[in-house]
Amino acid sequence: MTLQQLEYIVALAEERNFVRAAKKCFVSQPGLTTQVKKLEEELGLKLFDRGKHPLGITLQGTAIVAQAREVLRAARSLKELASDDRSSLAGEFRLGIIPTLSASLLPGFLRGFASHYPETHLTIYELQTSDIVEKLKTDQLETGLLGTPLEENSIRELPVFNEPFYVYASQGHPLYQKKRVDANDLFHEDLLLLADGHCFRNQVLNLCMRDNKKATTLPYHYESGSLETLMRLVDNGTGYTLLPELMLAGYQKNPEVAARVKAFEGTVPSREVSLVAHESFPKERLLQAMREEILASIPKHLHAPAKVKRIHWKR
Repeated sequence: MTLQQLEYIVALAEERNFVRAAKKCFVSQPGLTTQVKKLEEELGLKLFDRGKHPLGITLQGTAIVAQAREVLRAARSLKELASDDRSSLAGEFRLGIIPTLSASLLPGFLRGFASHYPETHLTIYELQTSDIVEKLKTDQLETGLLGTPLEENSIRELPVFNEPFYVYASQGHPLYQKKRVDANDLFHEDLLLLADGHCFRNQVLNLCMRDNKKATTLPYHYESGSLETLMRLVDNGTGYTLLPELMLAGYQKNPEVAARVKAFEGTVPSREVSLVAHESFPKERLLQAMREEILASIPKHLHAPAKVKRIHWKR
């Protein structure tokens, strides 16, 4: 059994295709196929079901691949420790970010990070929280940027900032008449939501829905994948929604938009935004550098806001 063989079966489990797995590993398809077969013969197990399309993975194969990932992580850590490479920022890294953060946070963060760390190349994927967590566990991402806590034993969380929520209400809506909103004023009638799978949707529901009623005064039910779409619906007189502060930063100069934005009074509901990585990820300096650049790109009052209540995203 070799580390190379373990890399091959992990790639094959991810790609479910011999040609794509071979391309990912920079090896010929016959070479990869031969090595996978040799490993199966050594273990006395069939790891993959070649009769399925796409390629299937057996129950034993699932367990072996999971262990192979742990072995490969340990091998990478040993290599970096031996080469004193743990503090180096050079190389390519994959970052997953949730959609409700990407548009408001990435432009400023990337400009500063690229300027200060030109030797680091980030490949960024906009993904939902569950996808980021899964890809961290399967080594398809090095780090993620999302709402926490995740409550995942294998994932390390590095909190960066707390982002307050604001009400965004259409003109004529009862909440539009208020100067400030109490969390108890919120109700789910006329509430516009992101589609299922977005962690921000769950945070809004955890804050707004204190019963199991499904009634609404809207003549339709609509769930969006975009906060901007929800804003446009509110702008045109439909209901209300909740928005994170950074989403509003580029719009508040418009008096009509500013009139629809309502801050919370007292303890402000907010989301904790964190960098996350697998617990075995060795590049502590990279995480700290990213955290510093994110903080430098956002308003200083978000670094340590007073009187905030963290809203959990799990329901």
